[in-house]
Amino acid sequence: MRSLTFLSILIGVFLDNLLFNVLIPVLPFYAQTFHISHTEIGWLISSYTLALLCTVFISGILTDRYGAAKVFLLGSALLVQAVFLLKIAESFPLMIAARVLQGISAGFTWVAGFSYVAKHSPPENVSRNLIIVQSGMGVAEFTGPVIGGFLYERGGAGLLFNTLLVVSAFNLLLRVAVWGESPQRQGGSSRIDFSPLRDRTILRLSLIYLCGGFLLSLGDPILPIFLRQYYSLSESRVSLAFLAITSSYYAFALPLTAYIRHNGLIYAGIALSSIALILVFMPWESLLYLFTALLFFGFATGIFIIPVVSRIAEAVSDAKSDSYGVAFSSGQWAYTLGMFIGPIASTQLAEYFPYARVAQILAVVPVLLLLLIRRV
Repeated sequence: MRSLTFLSILIGVFLDNLLFNVLIPVLPFYAQTFHISHTEIGWLISSYTLALLCTVFISGILTDRYGAAKVFLLGSALLVQAVFLLKIAESFPLMIAARVLQGISAGFTWVAGFSYVAKHSPPENVSRNLIIVQSGMGVAEFTGPVIGGFLYERGGAGLLFNTLLVVSAFNLLLRVAVWGESPQRQGGSSRIDFSPLRDRTILRLSLIYLCGGFLLSLGDPILPIFLRQYYSLSESRVSLAFLAITSSYYAFALPLTAYIRHNGLIYAGIALSSIALILVFMPWESLLYLFTALLFFGFATGIFIIPVVSRIAEAVSDAKSDSYGVAFSSGQWAYTLGMFIGPIASTQLAEYFPYARVAQILAVVPVLLLLLIRRV
């Protein structure tokens, strides 16, 4: 696989995730102009993940049938349309429609991107390249809110959405530019191998990924509001909370997972994440304690989420299968399910309980999932 082609995949996956997360600290405040409730804010965020949830298996089948390059290009084109629709949205239903289209785009981009890298990387570089791509997603997940908060505070919705439109258009042009260098699937078999869906290792990894999606998304609609209400933080300072998470995620968790591949580290990360979630939403008297809790949360989630994608690829290879699209769609479906449930659960509970109690209730979920994972 050529370096420029790999770079385009990395940038494409990064930008797609960035364009989702750049809106996280902004949507709760921007949506207030439509006078909507906590629950409706949750649906505004989760409409993206619901569309993604409905798309990933279709993406996996299309990827294995027609090739990852074509599916990835389709996702990049849909992303431009989604951002444009979001830019011109003047009503809540139109915002929902834009988020749904963005979720469909992500379904094509994520599965096709990982499948392309797994299939066309040299065998000795598959794990490394997948971790790099996944790390790009993670960086976007936590730096996106920083960028979004900064742009919204400096120039409002106009500056934010114009910037996103330019970036998504650049992503599409880059994909077109490297199209000739991308290996194309010739013909393709009409028979799709669904055996990865029955693989116990992939099932276990998918449950771990579900737990990760749940933990990383449940704070999206309520953490910005909690930080603003309790600590009186502006949009840009709220974004620094997400930056603290990503700093720990990659400065500490990534190197550790590269050297320790034991399953015990993954299980410990799930358990520690439950504790960290409770600490994040505690009403600390000092911002120092708050940011320490955020760093702890980033580290704990990182040590169990980062290894998943490369291990799915290893499971497909060990099974002598070539169906990376179906395998990765299984993992991404589980991760997306977690992303969908998280915001809905947190916003529903926030209607009745204070944020600290919401975190305590939801911290039980990863523990229950851990018990299920150990039994699979």
